[in-house]
Amino acid sequence: MGSCVFKAGYTLYADTCIGRCIHNRFIANFQKQFGENAMHSKLTPFVFQGLLILPVPVLVNNYAYLIADLSEHIFVLVDVGDATIVKRMNVQPEAVLTTHKHWDHSGGNRQMRSTFPGLKVYGGTLDHVPDCTHTVDDGQELRFGQLKFTAMWTPGHTKGHTVWRLHGSDFGCADSVFTGDLLMLAGCGAAFEGPVRQLNASLNKMKDLPDDTMVWPGHELALENLELAVFIEPENIKALLKLVWAFNRREAKFCTCPSTIGEEKGYNPFLRINDHQLLRALGIFERTQCPNHPMTQDQIAEFCFDMIVAHAVKMNQVKKALRQNAEQGMGQDEGTSQPVAVEDRDGARPGAAVTVTFSPGPEREKITETTVA
Repeated sequence: MGSCVFKAGYTLYADTCIGRCIHNRFIANFQKQFGENAMHSKLTPFVFQGLLILPVPVLVNNYAYLIADLSEHIFVLVDVGDATIVKRMNVQPEAVLTTHKHWDHSGGNRQMRSTFPGLKVYGGTLDHVPDCTHTVDDGQELRFGQLKFTAMWTPGHTKGHTVWRLHGSDFGCADSVFTGDLLMLAGCGAAFEGPVRQLNASLNKMKDLPDDTMVWPGHELALENLELAVFIEPENIKALLKLVWAFNRREAKFCTCPSTIGEEKGYNPFLRINDHQLLRALGIFERTQCPNHPMTQDQIAEFCFDMIVAHAVKMNQVKKALRQNAEQGMGQDEGTSQPVAVEDRDGARPGAAVTVTFSPGPEREKITETTVA
C-alpha cells in the first residue's frame, strides 16, 4: 500500500504540472525566507586553459553549472533548477543541458527560454525534460565553440537520466562529467524509475571512465555522504581524510566539487560493491562469497545497496539520539562527541566506533550581480 501511494505521489510530482506548481511554490517560500540572492555556497570558479567551470549554488543544496569557452565567449549551462541567480550573471548562454526531468534540475528551463529567445534546451530522449527543445540519444555529441559534450544514457534514477561528458583535451585538462543525480561525492541518487541493477550498471559506466575524470554532481551532499562512508568503514583512511577536508570546506561555505573518478573509487561505497573490505564492513562478505549458493553481480549489488541503506538508518539513529541527549541537557558541550547506544540491525557491523560532531549551519551566502568576462 505504501509503495503504491509513493508511486502515485511521485508520478504526480515528477510528470505533471502539479510538480511544477509545487516547485514554484517552494522557490517562492525559499526566497521569502532567505532572499532572492541566497546561496548555500560561495561562488568558486575553476579556470583551466581557456575553460571556465562555475558551480552555481541554487535552492537548498543543488548545483547548476556555467561552462565557458573563454576564447570565444561561448557559455553553456547545466541543470538550471532555478533561473533566478543564473539570469543575473550577464552572460548569453548558447544552450542548457539537463541531466533529468526532476524539477530541481529542470525547473528553470522555462524561465531561461523566456529570457533568452531561441535558447536550446537539451535532454535525454526517454526523460521528457520540461521545456526541452532538443532530445539526445546515448553517445550523441554536441559542440559549442570548443566545448564538446557527449551524452551518456545512465538510467536508474530516472528512465532517461543523462550524464554530460565534457571533453577536456582542447583545454589541456581532464574530462569532466556532470552527473546530476547519478553519482554524488561519496554517494549516488535513488533508483526512482529503475531497478538497482540498472542504477548499478549506470554507476559502472562512471567507474570505467579514466581516474582523472572530474565529477561535478547535482547536489552538495558531501558531508552527509562521507559521514556515512566513515560510519560504514571507520578504518577507511581515504574516506576519513576526505571527510575532514569536506568539513573544513563547508565550514568556510566553499563547494566540495569536483572530485575525481579515482577518488570516488577509494571512498564511495556505491562504486565499491565488489570490494572485499566494504563487504566485510557491511557484514555480508561471507554470504556474497558462499560457493554453495553463488550470487550474481546483480544480486550482490542489490544486497549491498540494501545494507548501505540499513547503515544509513542506523547512523541517523545515532544522530537522533545525540540530539535528544543534547536537548535534555545530557550531552556534552557543542562541538564534542559522546558514545551513543543504538539498536543494532541485521548485517550492520557492531562495535564500530562512531563519532558524530555537530556545529551550527553556515549562514546562506548573499551575492550581488556577477559578470563573467
